[in-house]
Amino acid sequence: MSGKTPKRGRPPVTSAARIARTALDLFVRNGFEQTTLDEVATAAGVSRRTLFQYFPSKSAIVWHGSQEAYQALLEGLGEVRSVNTWRSRLADAMMASLQFPDGDLDSLRLRLRLIEAEPSLQAHLYTDAQPHLLAIAHRLAMVMGTDPDDLEPFVLARMAWTATVCALLWWARDGQGDPRDVARRALRLLGLEDAQQTL
Repeated sequence: MSGKTPKRGRPPVTSAARIARTALDLFVRNGFEQTTLDEVATAAGVSRRTLFQYFPSKSAIVWHGSQEAYQALLEGLGEVRSVNTWRSRLADAMMASLQFPDGDLDSLRLRLRLIEAEPSLQAHLYTDAQPHLLAIAHRLAMVMGTDPDDLEPFVLARMAWTATVCALLWWARDGQGDPRDVARRALRLLGLEDAQQTL
């Protein structure tokens, strides 16, 4: 034995996903605007300095994992190569982008409920949608042989993205099971998912 006495006290939280989950719980319970980063740090068992190493702002906590989701969307869109199969491939790409840290459905539900309740977060959601919309429109235009600003890719990209977001917000409030299934149902309602695709 080394003879060293183990340190007592609560071990620090060093996972960005765990810090985000703690913060989301606080935001939903006490209000996004009302909760301070100091309160988040205390609840997570980390110093303010450590918290800022992971998240520079409260909004950054809410959007944790969004860059990875965008990269997954781009990779999924890379599989959209045929005008005959773009619907199912587009649906697959949208599903691939529905990522959340550590596959934590509870945190995803909290995040979505918070976004729906906070006007500033809703505005951020739609403002930051532009790269996603452009990526979808460009891929659709490529397989259709049109310009990304033509009516078809312009409208279809926005339909797919909006349907997915609306389905997720509904799932967070009222839905059960896997949110990907709900999103596929929404895409199918708009004809953006093959009817024979099983849930």
